[in-house]
Amino acid sequence: MKKQVLSIIMLLALLVLIAGNAQAFSLPALKTTALVYVTLSSRDDMNNFASTGLPMYTLLEGAVLTGVNQTGEQLLRAAGLSFQVVDPDIRGDSYYLAEISSNHYTPEFSSNEQVLLSIGNSVLLRMNPSQANTFTQAGAELRAITLTPKPLPSFQSEGNFPDIVYSDPIIQGMIDQVTQAQIYQYVRELVGELPVWVDGEMYTITTRYTYSGTPIQKATSYVGQSMQNLGLQVKYQTWGGTPYPNVIGEIPGLTNPHDIFIIGAHIDDTKNTPGADDNASGSVATLLAANILSQYQWGCTLRFAFWTGEEQGMEGSEAYALQALNDNENIIAYLNLDKIAWNTIGSNPDISLFYEPSIPSSLPLAQLFAEVVSAYNLDLIPTIATGNYASDHSSFWQYGFNSIMAIQDKLTGDTNPYSHTPGDTVTHTDPIYFTNFVKASIATFAHMSNCLVSNEPVTQAEFTWQPLNPVNRELITFTGTSDGSGPKTYTWDFGDGTGGTDISPTHSYMSSGDYTVVFTTTNAFGSASAEHLISVTQTNIPPVVNAGPDQIVSMDNSVTLNGSASDDGLPNPPGMVTTLWSMVSGPGNVSFSSPSSPITTASFSSSGTYILRLTASDSELITYDEVSIVVTGGSSPTITEVRVSSSSNDAEENATGVVNLVSSDLELVLDANLQTVGMRFIGITIPKNAYINTAYIQFQVDETGSSATSLTIRGEAQDNPGTFSTTNKNISSRLKTAASVSWSPPYWTVVDQAGVDQRTPNISTIIQELVNRPGWSSGNSMVIIIGGTGKRTAEAYDGVHAAAPLLHVEYSIPTNNTPTPTSTHTPTSTPQSTNTPTQTATFTSSPSSTITPLPSQTSTLTPIPTATETPPPSQTPTVTLTPSNTPTSTPSQTASITPTPSATEVV
Repeated sequence: MKKQVLSIIMLLALLVLIAGNAQAFSLPALKTTALVYVTLSSRDDMNNFASTGLPMYTLLEGAVLTGVNQTGEQLLRAAGLSFQVVDPDIRGDSYYLAEISSNHYTPEFSSNEQVLLSIGNSVLLRMNPSQANTFTQAGAELRAITLTPKPLPSFQSEGNFPDIVYSDPIIQGMIDQVTQAQIYQYVRELVGELPVWVDGEMYTITTRYTYSGTPIQKATSYVGQSMQNLGLQVKYQTWGGTPYPNVIGEIPGLTNPHDIFIIGAHIDDTKNTPGADDNASGSVATLLAANILSQYQWGCTLRFAFWTGEEQGMEGSEAYALQALNDNENIIAYLNLDKIAWNTIGSNPDISLFYEPSIPSSLPLAQLFAEVVSAYNLDLIPTIATGNYASDHSSFWQYGFNSIMAIQDKLTGDTNPYSHTPGDTVTHTDPIYFTNFVKASIATFAHMSNCLVSNEPVTQAEFTWQPLNPVNRELITFTGTSDGSGPKTYTWDFGDGTGGTDISPTHSYMSSGDYTVVFTTTNAFGSASAEHLISVTQTNIPPVVNAGPDQIVSMDNSVTLNGSASDDGLPNPPGMVTTLWSMVSGPGNVSFSSPSSPITTASFSSSGTYILRLTASDSELITYDEVSIVVTGGSSPTITEVRVSSSSNDAEENATGVVNLVSSDLELVLDANLQTVGMRFIGITIPKNAYINTAYIQFQVDETGSSATSLTIRGEAQDNPGTFSTTNKNISSRLKTAASVSWSPPYWTVVDQAGVDQRTPNISTIIQELVNRPGWSSGNSMVIIIGGTGKRTAEAYDGVHAAAPLLHVEYSIPTNNTPTPTSTHTPTSTPQSTNTPTQTATFTSSPSSTITPLPSQTSTLTPIPTATETPPPSQTPTVTLTPSNTPTSTPSQTASITPTPSATEVV
């Protein structure tokens, strides 16, 4: 009792001192950024704070901490917000929120300047991280305040948790597996009373202190290997040092794997304490949850987390939550377990459940836990409250994720007096209370995910198909059905040596015949199959033709046309397909070396854009495909190079949208988090609609890098984009080009190197899209934007001006400046007349003449238009192509269309 009275007296004296310190700072004298406490008493206050654009360093109950200069002060006042300066200068030391327990002495502070503010039963401190252990040993719970912007709460509810929970026999079966014997087996192993099997040998865990080296490495490996033995996928997240990673076990969801639910606890303890309650107890509950829930199937993804660095300020869980935000993970809820084994013998079995009001779905989650306690008749008394930020759940709150903490009675003061001391042993735990707490936690985790897969076996399967009487090469849609609970797998045997795995696949048969189709569906509890005979009849199918890819070629060179044509062999005779190249449009003449061959070469008389057509005929049906060939002038391409030329023309935007204009280097793209990099190149003298032969950006190495890196490059889809600014998301919010280029750069091993390895792939498609814009004009600017994953570090303008990113472009100007075509050409088929066209080697443009096809058909062979004819709609056209017989002059092409009543079409 004397200890508690002394502690309270010291705390009261401390708070008086704090009150005086907090009023000692005056904003008008500030010349640097100050740490400011902003009171947010309503949702409107949060919206008003968001309107200022100031960063949120940390979320507190009814408040935030932010960084403010004199301009920021004006913004806060204009928003009508109440605030106070807690530190006039953000210094090199770190900030911590320290919760003081009434069961411990208040820590001695070395100077009054360390204490900045009182917040409930916590104090805000400024101190060097090396002092953290002193405070945790004295009983304080620390939360590190990182001075990086956090996302503001959205007040949007995510997660659908029931208002009333009913006992589920399957979940009852889960918690019935929880025994005191198993709980205390795990606890004794974690506190070093029993050895564990880890890394292929027996080892006694003497401490779980984060910076203990081998002991913490063995402790984290032990829980990781235990989960691997259960069949879980296990990841070790290194956030500070190799020996003390976070350990994450995962059961991937079978139907909704992107929906993620986490149960977890910090596995580390403080120096010179066994840490039975703090926090082997929460770790044991998490390990038992993995043990039991791995026996079942789940539609969503379940994760089981063991954090390190909690006693140093929640550093491990902070790193995990930040990474989850950067990875856009859909974490629906996190259940944090901390100190769940202590209860004063003979007292009420109270537990505390803490939620965050700015994250609305956290209250229903806390209520769900309380409902579970009632539904399963567990001897616990839950109380729901707010205002506790002294464990890993608050790391998730800081980054906008839903989470709650379940902990021993924090509200009436029945907390473990042995916490952070050598007395935190197995003997100072309540076995009945502890066991019920573990059961409640596992049942809550099962209910909050609400994705348990039932176990009804598959016993029947059937399928249908359309059309019922298919012909060869006709697309058939199969649809399978079956009973039984999901998830299920599906397999199809189409009877022709091929198969499928979708519930409703499509398939076609190249040849006629009878095919036995077998559909099988399977779940974890059974399997069934259905079988039907599919009769496929024969019919003539149009040839399949491909004219090859669009190309750009110099007028000095010929181009190779890589066409292809295939057919079903009908009709027979002739049982073969013939092909013919022709010119559809263009500014000059085209000569084909072998016009009847799908693969041939073509040469051109002048520059510009040509549309060439490859036509295929099986004597009954004709199909064609078209290709665009851009012919540039015969001279060498023009080269232009533009380097980033000012501080605001290269910039980095972090994951929260904050833009940095003055970085001495460009991290592509991992810095503290994944970022977006923008570069602006001004005064680019490329004429509108020039043909971009090749383009790239040249970087110079600022730091070596060998991590796996995958980048995506795009342009800003604007005619003349402006420079970058510090407006939030000024880079990522810009409209981007449809064209993009992927880049996986090789290792950068030499500082200051600027060679091929530091050069992007060809980005001509991006540059082409920009110079083709209606408003593009020579001398405009271009912005290139890079995102992705991994890290390569290049020089920026503010590092070395002469080594800033360089845009290199090579382009050509066609003599008639014909725009690059943007249309696509789709193979087309039509019935063919009984006359077979002859071939021609050279086609001549004559824009004054056209040929008009039948109104109901698509023209497939387009002769060189030297006449205009329109056949009556009721007649079938006969097309005759007549080549020139004079090789020394430019060949001409003529077309005559005559009625042929006897011609027969097969459609």
